[in-house]
Amino acid sequence: MSLKDLIINKIKTKGPITVSEYMDDCLFNEQYGYYRIHNPLGDRGDFITAPEISQIFGELIGIWIIDLWQRSGQPGLLNLIELGPGHGTMMADILRILPEELRAKTNTHLVEVNEILINLQKQKLSGQNIHWHSSIPDAFDAISDGFTIVLANEFFDVLPIHQLIMSDSGWQERYVDCKKDKLVFSTGPVSANIYPPLTEISQIPTGSVYEICPLAFEVLTLVSEFMLKQNGAFLAFDYGFVLNTFGDTLQAVHSHSYHDILKDPGNSDLTAHINFFKFVEHLSNFDLNIFGPNLQGTFLSELGIDIRAHTLKSKATELQAAEIDRSVHRLINTTQMGELFKVLCIASKSLPKPSGFATCFTHQTSVM
Repeated sequence: MSLKDLIINKIKTKGPITVSEYMDDCLFNEQYGYYRIHNPLGDRGDFITAPEISQIFGELIGIWIIDLWQRSGQPGLLNLIELGPGHGTMMADILRILPEELRAKTNTHLVEVNEILINLQKQKLSGQNIHWHSSIPDAFDAISDGFTIVLANEFFDVLPIHQLIMSDSGWQERYVDCKKDKLVFSTGPVSANIYPPLTEISQIPTGSVYEICPLAFEVLTLVSEFMLKQNGAFLAFDYGFVLNTFGDTLQAVHSHSYHDILKDPGNSDLTAHINFFKFVEHLSNFDLNIFGPNLQGTFLSELGIDIRAHTLKSKATELQAAEIDRSVHRLINTTQMGELFKVLCIASKSLPKPSGFATCFTHQTSVM
């Protein structure tokens, strides 16, 4: 029995399933889900993330944390929470850069469901004060006091989305069906009250696709409510759009190449672009400060990525220096990750403006 067989049997029993349910099965099925049983990262995996490209990425996040903690009055204990920490590379680089005195009073919490990745994290973070949690609420419940930073690098892009399609008769939803034991896309009625908040439907071209991720808003609500009770900040990196836009961004990646979304479910990464406009709109419901989204390239440049690269190159061989240059280019160049990836931060009202957002608009909320 494969995941494909399970999905086909489900469709034959209950009918076509939404793209959201298909993604959830492919990525998080307890027995076959991609993020349950695979090691997706690295050259031997399916994709690579910023912390794996260069140690500088995690080091700069560490500097960002130190700076914010210091400018907030060095408020006692430091709690670090990372959602979906991968191999633990970013957290290892962050902890390495922390001063020994601060590291001694730092509690680190990782939210992870993949046992393969948990074992890799334990190896990479050996000797550190680490706590593992299977859910975000569990991690938040473990925090009672202290200054808290929540980190999410490429976490939201894998959360299941609904895809709505404008037809001649109005909005329909994209489903996954099966024909002769082959998975295919189909359309049908919208499955839930998730219509886009757009009034001039007649102006939306037929065939337009609008993607909605209810689970992302649930996570943002959890984080926001936590930040209202806990002094600190949330920093998220992901790829997506700043403007509220249409488009089919769902993709599958296998062995660093694009893959058929409906082929071999459970054996490729499924992702979709983030609608940062809707993120900011949702976060505006909470009495928190919102910074960004900023371009990743701009954010890292403001944190001094060129200075850190110069320091590393001064102690490197010629080959190592060239690799450092390639890595920095990949992280910040507008043709690479620098423009596609965005950085968004929410913070308690009592905190100063975090570094990395000097050229970015600050959304001041005034929720009563």
